[in-house]
Amino acid sequence: MKAPKGFLNEQVTRRFQDRISESLERQPIDLQPGAHRERLKALLGGLGELSFYQLLEVTPSSTEEDIHRAYSELARVVHPTHAKPLGMTNSLGALELLFQRATEAYLTLNDPDRSRAYQMATGMNRGAGLDPSPEQRRLEQVEQAGRLYRVSRGLVAEARYHDAVQTLQQAVKLDPKAEHYSLLAECLSHNPNWLRDSAAAYFSAVELSPHDPELRAALANVLERAGSASRAEEQYKSALTLDPDLADAQAGIARLGARKRETVVEESSASRIGSFFRKLFSRD
Repeated sequence: MKAPKGFLNEQVTRRFQDRISESLERQPIDLQPGAHRERLKALLGGLGELSFYQLLEVTPSSTEEDIHRAYSELARVVHPTHAKPLGMTNSLGALELLFQRATEAYLTLNDPDRSRAYQMATGMNRGAGLDPSPEQRRLEQVEQAGRLYRVSRGLVAEARYHDAVQTLQQAVKLDPKAEHYSLLAECLSHNPNWLRDSAAAYFSAVELSPHDPELRAALANVLERAGSASRAEEQYKSALTLDPDLADAQAGIARLGARKRETVVEESSASRIGSFFRKLFSRD
């Protein structure tokens, strides 16, 4: 269900975060770190797949008091301030989105009009149970993936690439779109140890959008950095076939050509030196 404009914005979310933060200061959460991490991982794994009822673990017949209690318990568990003490700073962006999702669920189900609209939109009337239809579940996943993608773009703008990777991995799981894989690949490329993963993500993006020359050039660049010159050259040439004027691809081909010439010169020099010494020692 899409929330009405202005229904849940950053200011409202911040107000709820501050309120739950005060609650945690008064009464810290009673969960062992290991159990807490596992609970968060399970919730993050279901992000976008769980309905509002499933997320809060309530039913359409639950009272306002039940919904309020369920939200308070869940919000205390998923509050983003837990990321650092639990060693989950790489998942901070995803936790922020999970908290926002929980708050959206609370504000929706705790309001009779919004609750009815949500039930109608998801096919969850009081006699139909809690499971949305496959079509609605898919729409929910696509909508949630879009949220994750937008959050990730904000994290990238702050150079929080690790957080963005965690969030985008959820996005591609929910909705494997080229733009989602492309941003994931870009974030992975900032870590030299993740170049292979970056190339794999770019390959997925290219498969979904094979006629995008810039995607192919970005893939080629990562392959070039990873030392796969022949595969990089292949992708640069494919990019130029789609757009002969693409500067990044032209520059990549030029770099690879220069390296080939340098290699030929070095091999030739090494060959001449080797030949010289062979002749020198053969005289002896």
